[in-house]
Amino acid sequence: MSHTFVLVPGTWVGGWVWNAVASHLESQGHRVVAPTLPGLSPGDDPSTVSLADAVQFLVSELERRDLRDVVLVAHDWSGIPVTAVANRVPERIAKLVYWSAFVPQAGESLLDTVPSADTEMLTRRAEENGGHSMVVPFERWRNNFVQTAPDAVRDMTYGLLRPMPFAYLRESLSAADAATPGLPTTYLVSSQDLTLPKGEEWWAEKYAARLDVEPVAFDACHAAHLTDPALVADQLVTAAKA
Repeated sequence: MSHTFVLVPGTWVGGWVWNAVASHLESQGHRVVAPTLPGLSPGDDPSTVSLADAVQFLVSELERRDLRDVVLVAHDWSGIPVTAVANRVPERIAKLVYWSAFVPQAGESLLDTVPSADTEMLTRRAEENGGHSMVVPFERWRNNFVQTAPDAVRDMTYGLLRPMPFAYLRESLSAADAATPGLPTTYLVSSQDLTLPKGEEWWAEKYAARLDVEPVAFDACHAAHLTDPALVADQLVTAAKA
């Protein structure tokens, strides 16, 4: 059975981050859409976009393409807008897949939910860049996001990152948009994910619990769509069938 996957990127990246995963999925007969959110394309002004813009953009993409029976996949930050999309157009979505992704609560921004040291780092980086956007420090990318990759890949991928609109990180959803969607849902987690500290603040413990689902772990780093795309594609297909 073929599926339509909509793969939503996380922080600092565009739809290109899913290219290798998309190739594996398409080779198996699946349809793939991997949008780049407003503010993250070359030439975009990150100071002009809001979290509401990201949500509306995704809703409009589903409607414009008339996508139905979608497997909607969120990674990292995009769990926030994806949750809102699932609440606004549930009739278009067959399955939700969160992969090491934030699951929002009403009025809670990404800056509210990450450890305080991360909030301070992200805010400081944005202030150093005029207050409108920021990029993660290279050391953090190298050691926590793609630590399983060769050095050359760590360097190359960091060079592709785009400044993230800071509004995406400091704005939150309404109660209606942040409600737990009443849709079939899988929560995937990379077992070598070092972007959040292991323990009660880690992805599986904190965010899968919010969905009241058992997390499904696989052996990879946080940005495994860049380091092991075949594995990620296989996990997504398995989740779509579950």
